[in-house]
Amino acid sequence: MINILYFQRVVNNIIIAFQKVKKVAVIGGGNVAHDCAKVLKEIGVHSVEMFVRRPLFMMKVEKEKIAELIDNQINLHPNMAPVKIEKN
Repeated sequence: MINILYFQRVVNNIIIAFQKVKKVAVIGGGNVAHDCAKVLKEIGVHSVEMFVRRPLFMMKVEKEKIAELIDNQINLHPNMAPVKIEKN
């Protein structure tokens, strides 16, 4: 069983680490990618880029969630299939 105070400290450290990051890429177009992108933006990451292999209308999320991403200024890049990830 995990100690809730330890868990809270770990989560807080992760949030603090991501708040120092200026730009993050999320690869995927489903519910998990949507949630990750939204949370990153909510905790203060300046620029969140979401790369989706499909066209926007074929994303595996509800249309309302696509609108949420756009409303939260998350940059969507449809029809993208990254082949390599490099640190910028």
